[in-house]
Amino acid sequence: MTYEEEVSNLTRHLSGLTDAASGYNKVLEENRKLYNLVQDLKDSVKSVDHLDDGSITVITPSKNGKDGRKSFNFNKVFGLSAAQEEVFEDIQPLVRSGLDGYNVSYLLMVK
Repeated sequence: MTYEEEVSNLTRHLSGLTDAASGYNKVLEENRKLYNLVQDLKDSVKSVDHLDDGSITVITPSKNGKDGRKSFNFNKVFGLSAAQEEVFEDIQPLVRSGLDGYNVSYLLMVK
């Protein structure tokens, strides 16, 4: 190859690397924005308004500035003062069923 052909090939490869780096930086920026959006959504719940044996009501900010309320219903809701033993007693049959090969589902949220 001549010197000019080698420079031309290197220029093409360098251009391709530059394009790839630019695309990578765009993906990184998009991931950063999505991560921040997820964090904002996690922090948008202000407080628990009501907690009883089967439901949780939370206060969430709405777009017009007023607080909204959302209720979620569950088979069982443990309060913040629930001991590990109490939680274990409730889910022990499900754990046993899971170990026996049955499909089980249990949502446990800790704050």
